[in-house]
Amino acid sequence: MGTIAHIAFPLKVRRMRVLPLAKLLLILCAALLSACGVSVERAAGPAIAIPADIAGAWQVRIKDSIDKKLLVGADGDRLTLQWMGAGKEDLPAQAQLHQFQGREYLAVKNPEKDGSALVMLVSARDGADIALRPLDPRRVAAALKKLRRPVERRNLWMRKEIYLDAATFEKLLGLHGAGLFDEKQTVQLHKVPAD
Repeated sequence: MGTIAHIAFPLKVRRMRVLPLAKLLLILCAALLSACGVSVERAAGPAIAIPADIAGAWQVRIKDSIDKKLLVGADGDRLTLQWMGAGKEDLPAQAQLHQFQGREYLAVKNPEKDGSALVMLVSARDGADIALRPLDPRRVAAALKKLRRPVERRNLWMRKEIYLDAATFEKLLGLHGAGLFDEKQTVQLHKVPAD
């Protein structure tokens, strides 16, 4: 009986190429910069009164990320967002609920740029659960291309985003509605029962 040293392997073993740290950092930066979101000058449609059941503590779940706890305060048509846990300083603190063509949208103040908001479609809402869908950059870019309008991009720290002025956003929303939003990146909020 032969030893392990005598067993022949049909597969060729290739040497792994090790990239220098500087090159790895450049590749990582390029990947991060290729990520692109969408922000708008302002949301379409009027701001509406916040339902009383929105106020309170919520557990927020976003695909492939750690859950965060969020305390929501409601004052007329404005929401205050108080985040719990690490990294809370970089998260938005204000939002408004808008209605346009029979649908509700949450406009979250963009913490990285003044005078702009991240808009999400309220795809489902009851007393204990809310589902939000963000604008899909690829769908927005394709819709702008069909209208023969340029895609305006803004540089933010470590990423780029598409920026829409109010009139363009309202036109796109009127033409495409929920079709502009990404169903794969749904943000789930679940109400935490009061103690």
